[in-house]
Amino acid sequence: MVDLERRTVVDVLDDRSVESAKAWLQERPAIEVVSRDRCGLYARAAREGAAQARQVADRFHLVQNL
Repeated sequence: MVDLERRTVVDVLDDRSVESAKAWLQERPAIEVVSRDRCGLYARAAREGAAQARQVADRFHLVQNL
């Protein structure tokens, strides 16, 4: 997990599962924006773990998909 405003690594999860990402997000209810790739699993993790957050495409994948 990365804080894009501060450009720092915040945490490294043990795996790439929905459950891990969801749990991590649920522990941080102040998160307002989740930047992610187009993977449906991460969309689900963000939707379930940080329902209050807006989901946006990350810069790399946005440019790559253009």
